[in-house]
Amino acid sequence: MSYLNRIFLSVIVLASVLSFQTLFAQNETSFKYKPGLEYFKSFGTDTYNYLKAPLKWKGDNVAIATFIVGSTLLIYSGDEAISSGIQQMKSVASKKISSIVEPLGRGYTIMGGTGALYVAGLISKNKKIQRASLQALKVEAIGSVIVGATKFVSQRARPNQNLGPYYWNPLKENDYHSFFSGHATYAFCAASMIAQYSKKKWVDVAVYTLATAVAFSRVHDFKHWPTDVIIGSVFGITLSHNIFSNTNW
Repeated sequence: MSYLNRIFLSVIVLASVLSFQTLFAQNETSFKYKPGLEYFKSFGTDTYNYLKAPLKWKGDNVAIATFIVGSTLLIYSGDEAISSGIQQMKSVASKKISSIVEPLGRGYTIMGGTGALYVAGLISKNKKIQRASLQALKVEAIGSVIVGATKFVSQRARPNQNLGPYYWNPLKENDYHSFFSGHATYAFCAASMIAQYSKKKWVDVAVYTLATAVAFSRVHDFKHWPTDVIIGSVFGITLSHNIFSNTNW
């Protein structure tokens, strides 16, 4: 990572920590915010509840899921054409922008920033920030495990491995990690959790725009197929929303 990018990341983290002090106003005190045994137990129960959630879907949930699956399958049929088109449109400017936003989707960047936010909450004694950051860390950790397991099982070749978008070799190798995008998952996990806690429109626009830029950078950089980042983004959003709405911690 270049010196300029390191400075950019540092500014982003610092600005986030400072601005969230006002975004996360303490207007409620009945929530849990200390990472005790119950918090760590919730990692398992929340994962289980998320994975079994589709069994309870009805009506609108089924319709939305059907639309997402259908749209993704349609895009899957054009993964190579879409990817090739994006490669042809690359420019010096797009490469520079991608080099700046891509690190924001790395696991250690997201978790490090979330950890810094938790420390800021401790220092300022802001219980809402403490809970929000702990919830975000939990979502990111669960997402990381599921993404890693899916990559290992699916073994989809990345675009830069020149095997095409339809090369899958489930459970037979450990060289193909395209499906699905960890960057997109991390970015949308964090964006969704921030949006749910801040409840401000401009924050929603800002964090989802940044998450979209991170996800797009992975296609732009020829590291993922379009459907990899779509699934990662949907997974990040739904995991975050599910845990925010249904967790006992």
